[in-house]
Order: sequence, then structure tokens, then C-alpha cells
Amino acid sequence: MDGFHFSYANFRYLVFQLDGQYYLLDRQPNHLIAYLFMPLTWFFYQRVYPLTNEDYLNIRQKNDVMKQFVIPSALGVGASVFVGNWLRIHHVSKYFETDFSVMFKIILLLLAMAISSMLAWLVYNSRKRSIASLTHVNLTQPLYYKLRPSRISSKMIGTYMAYLLVIVGMASMSLVAFICSGNLVFLLITILMVFLHFMAVNLAYSTDIGYSYKVVDRLETTDKNRMLH
Repeated sequence: MDGFHFSYANFRYLVFQLDGQYYLLDRQPNHLIAYLFMPLTWFFYQRVYPLTNEDYLNIRQKNDVMKQFVIPSALGVGASVFVGNWLRIHHVSKYFETDFSVMFKIILLLLAMAISSMLAWLVYNSRKRSIASLTHVNLTQPLYYKLRPSRISSKMIGTYMAYLLVIVGMASMSLVAFICSGNLVFLLITILMVFLHFMAVNLAYSTDIGYSYKVVDRLETTDKNRMLH
């Protein structure tokens, strides 16, 4: 079977065409283990929904409109640098210093993880409502497809490993820094990094034209018990 490419639907969903039929891929992992390392998603079944041509056109038209409102990444980076420098110059972090006990710090870190996962769930859920408003797809009755890249290169795996080292590394360092110093700034950074990790797991499936994918297996059933075999 020839490989296919994904096109963007929204943050959670991608569109692909197979044998003349459009499908909607739900990129949210079905298994918690997939959050540990993005490529693990390729070994599990993902939720897939058939799309009508009308659904596809609605999604495409919506994205064409949204492209006009995209904020340049350079602007976001510049704003981040400005805010970071302003906070450093004015020593804002000193106002977040605490003398909490180690046990209370651990409790706060657990709450931080819960907050990060809740924020991620809210984003995923909002994207689900968005796609439901554009299409006639019944999101409660998915098909289950196992999708993988047509060719898994060392460069691809290296990219995912680099991401893992950066995001997870920063989250780990901020976590340790909070335990050692008690400064709430590091707790906020931990929340942000964990949230970004939950979001970035979607990148296991990319719209990059250089990546093509194939269907390894399919379960055209809603029986979730079969997914475990």
C-alpha cells in the first residue's frame, strides 16, 4: 500500500486520504505509556473517523480562514525573550521564594502534575468540540487503525530523542530546583514543561511533507477489548 500524508484539521486531529476516502485521525494517545515517548504511539491503535467530502471541505475552509490570523513565531520568541529579561532585571523571582517543608513541596509538585494534565485535557476537549461543530462525524463510534511512518529513519528518532531531552530535561531540572530552593517560579516552569509535553505528544504524527505514513492494521469495530490483543 502506498504511503499517504496528513493534512491539518486542528491541534488534535489530522486528515488523510486512503483509497479515495477521507479520514480523520485523533492524535490523542489511547494509552498512557505513549506519553513517555512519542514514537510508542505507532504501536497502538488510534481512533479514526470516516469523513464525507462535505466534512473535508468544511475543515479545509476553516483552516484557510484561520491561516490569516497566525501569529509569526518570531513575534512569540521575541516576546518571551523580552519578558524573561524584564523578570531577570527586576529580580521578580525573589517575590516567589518560600520556606516550605520538603513534604509540602512534593505535594505541590503532585498538584502541579494534576494541573498540567487537566489543562491538557481541556485543550484536547476543546479541539474535539471544534471538530464536532464542523463535521457530521459521530466521535463516539471510531474505527481503530494502527498507523506508522512508511520509513522510520534515524533522523526521525533522533529528533524525538532531542525533544525528549530538552522538554523532559527542563521539567526535571525545574522540579529539582523547586525542591532545593522552594522558589515558586520553578514550580510554574514545571507546570509549563509538563503541559507542553502532554501537548507535544501529538507530534508523533506530522503534516510535514517529508513524512509519509501507512496503515499497518485496522479494526473496524468499536469493541475496545480487541484493541488490547
